[in-house]
Amino acid sequence: MTRTKVTADPRLCAVAAAQGRADQPDALFAALDEAVKSAIGHKLFTILTYDGDSGEAARVYSNLPGPYPTGGRKRLAPGPWTEAVARSRRGLYRPNAG
Repeated sequence: MTRTKVTADPRLCAVAAAQGRADQPDALFAALDEAVKSAIGHKLFTILTYDGDSGEAARVYSNLPGPYPTGGRKRLAPGPWTEAVARSRRGLYRPNAG
């Protein structure tokens, strides 16, 4: 039997290392931002929380805090994004979103 040497992706190693830092969740979110940017590229990277009881989302991370600040909450309207992300708990990648 031949064993294949597995090399860890340095982007994932950086994300894993960030989890051990004291400044959570900022360290982890920033590492995820950089890993995704390096792997596939992005202009806007945000992380939201969703409260299913109230139907509200809150932005907890943004790589563009000026136009997309953290902290605000809004009620989510029904639609493809809400169904994919909030209800079905799937990620959403929109490479051509305006």
